[in-house]
Amino acid sequence: MAGQRLRHGELPAAHRGGDLARGGRTGPGAGLPRDDAGAPQHRAALRHPGEHRPAVHAGRTTEAIPLTVSAFCAVTDDVEAEARLLKPICASIAQNGGAPFPALAGIELDVPARVEGVYPDLVHAEDWGAAVEICSAWVSDEMALRFAQEFCLFGTAKEIAERLTALHADGVTDVFLQHVGSYDPPTELIESVGSAVLPALRPDVSR
Repeated sequence: MAGQRLRHGELPAAHRGGDLARGGRTGPGAGLPRDDAGAPQHRAALRHPGEHRPAVHAGRTTEAIPLTVSAFCAVTDDVEAEARLLKPICASIAQNGGAPFPALAGIELDVPARVEGVYPDLVHAEDWGAAVEICSAWVSDEMALRFAQEFCLFGTAKEIAERLTALHADGVTDVFLQHVGSYDPPTELIESVGSAVLPALRPDVSR
């Protein structure tokens, strides 16, 4: 890879701080994987000048390096209730070797490699409600709430707008919002973000 640029359209996902540097040097930018909207280690990495040095050495300005994060999002006044729906997501992360990630926020998960009663898998469960109840054996309501607060964009339109503004201040150029669920389309999220979050981000724009 040394001295080579990735072809257009190839955007490496950053799983560690150093990946942000590689994304700026070899590709069109870097993308943080889902649930990283609040990850403290990535917030620190974004502010660290050393992460941008390889891109600068490659003749690119830091302003020209796009950085995209993705996060599960829910516009709600009841974060605790909505957070319960994240249990299959939390369990899947732990099931696939990602337990150290939520552990950064004090969420210690121990999920068996195989979970019975969920088809086809945790993040694509046909019956999301049933998957939530099954995963409650390993993911408590408190864990799910903590995960929503630390790694997702859950809250009122005003709260989400404030967090998006903070991400932009940290150097994030784009945010990919995901709804929680599998087979149902994200209609509610699209409508709530469009009608409440975006106007909160641009209060000067008439509705």
